[in-house]
Amino acid sequence: MPPFIAAGRLLPVIVAASLPALLASTTQATAQSRSVGFMLRPGMQLSYASDGVESPPWIIDSIGTFSTSISPTCVRIHLRTNPSQTVPETRAHCSDSATMYQWDERTGTPRPARPLRSGMTLEVRQANGLLARFETGTMDVERVPVRLGTTATSMTPLEVLPTIVTTIDSAGRAVRRLRERFATGLATATGGVFEVPDSTQPGGWRVARRFELVAIRLP
Repeated sequence: MPPFIAAGRLLPVIVAASLPALLASTTQATAQSRSVGFMLRPGMQLSYASDGVESPPWIIDSIGTFSTSISPTCVRIHLRTNPSQTVPETRAHCSDSATMYQWDERTGTPRPARPLRSGMTLEVRQANGLLARFETGTMDVERVPVRLGTTATSMTPLEVLPTIVTTIDSAGRAVRRLRERFATGLATATGGVFEVPDSTQPGGWRVARRFELVAIRLP
């Protein structure tokens, strides 16, 4: 499962200590609100469903910020995407006004990861030699269920960037495609469709798997 433009109009929902505060009105953009993963907080759980079947939640263990020449508000996310993980994985991201970067902790260098603005195209060479082509649509807003404790639930507005990610092999053939909705504030997608080439229809695609964020759970 997968794992970007400024998202200043998103609700500051995760800093809330109560559900009314969680549903506070939108605020003006700030440098903090534009940073990747700004909505994430320790103890938060992101629950996904794959083809309609809910999976064990992703659990955010801790969040830390750091500064680089790319951005003064980079983020280091420690999370577990599988309940069998005894040690959380680390994801480090930075961003400027148009691009998200993956920060290499070993070398201390950034690598372009994906576009953050509407109407952008970005090609990224992957470690396995394949090429990932990102094409973004127009920023949109969807409502995501946010659960506080065991009972309180509210549909909360969340800004997302529709993005098509096409994987291209060394021969220039498109071998996979992902149509997703990326949320900068969560540093991941809220849903999408994985597709593979349709052998019965030249240039066509068939659905391999769908996934959706079904709930954000707050501790």
